[in-house]
Amino acid sequence: MMKKPIRHLLNRHPAIILMLLLIFLASCGGGGGAQKRVQDEKLREVKQSVSQNIHSARGDIQQRITYLDEQIEEAEAEVREQLEAYRDTLQQQEERLSEELKLVEEATLETWDSVLAHVSDVIRTTRSKTNEVSLAVREMLEGE
Repeated sequence: MMKKPIRHLLNRHPAIILMLLLIFLASCGGGGGAQKRVQDEKLREVKQSVSQNIHSARGDIQQRITYLDEQIEEAEAEVREQLEAYRDTLQQQEERLSEELKLVEEATLETWDSVLAHVSDVIRTTRSKTNEVSLAVREMLEGE
């Protein structure tokens, strides 16, 4: 009984059925939009994680700069110049991380892999340089 009206509708009004089907598919988003949203959400989460790593490294550098500023105030002229040079090195590293943070924020799905590789390398280099400076400062102050 139900088959007859549906068959009648299909035979007499195929354009209407096709239009309803297209409206239904369009409202579902076709599936590709959902995948893009998931990828965008994952990218946002990874960006947030990398940004936190950068902020952590910057915070560490800022603490070390604060420590150096305290030591510079108490240091003699000879040592003060070297400590100021170390502070400048740390400030350069902090600025470099600020630039990398901008790259992370501007990254897209298409550029993310290369940005992540670059930023990871910069973070690793910055931490290494920061540790070298801290070691040199410690050795210099212990020798004083």
